[in-house]
Amino acid sequence: MRINIYMACPGCRKSYGHAASEYWTHGDGCGGVLQLDEYANVWCARCGEHAHLTEMTLSCNSGRHRFYVPSTTGFAEAITTSAQMVNSSGIRWLQNVLRYL
Repeated sequence: MRINIYMACPGCRKSYGHAASEYWTHGDGCGGVLQLDEYANVWCARCGEHAHLTEMTLSCNSGRHRFYVPSTTGFAEAITTSAQMVNSSGIRWLQNVLRYL
C-alpha cells in the first residue's frame, strides 16, 4: 500500500520553525507526486522512480527545498504530524514505516 506524501516539509520546518502540509514532489525536474510505502520507500507517481526515503530526491511543493533529502529524525518528526495518521490502522502503518527508517 502507498499513500501520497502530504505533510510539512522538514526543510521548511527547520528553516522557518513551522510549515503547512503540502504534497511532496519528485525533485529531479519530474514534478510527480511522491508516494510512501510501508517499508519507507518513496515512489514517484509520474515517472516510477523509487528509492528509500533517505535516498530519494525530494522537493516540497513550494519549491523552497528542491533536492532536500530529510534526515530520518526530521522525517520522523514531520510524519508524526501527518493528518493521514489519525486512526488505529494509520498508526500501525506509521510504526511500520518508522521501523524501516
